[in-house]
Amino acid sequence: MNCREFIESLFEFCCGELGSNEMALHRAHLVSCPRCQQELTDTEACCSMMKACCGTEKMPAGLQQKLHELMAGCCGSRK
Repeated sequence: MNCREFIESLFEFCCGELGSNEMALHRAHLVSCPRCQQELTDTEACCSMMKACCGTEKMPAGLQQKLHELMAGCCGSRK
């Protein structure tokens, strides 16, 4: 797994919505990637704010998609 693949499914990883093999790939990638560790920390903080403000960690689909696009743009050069 590379950073782009990790970022593309980061929200699903945070929510535990991936299969066991995908979850394991994500965890393995995190062991050796400080950048993605930070992305995970930031995303978890975002989910916590959503829960505090809206009563749910689930982001509206439009917001989740926009964040995916922004994160992919920031991480486009990562491999």
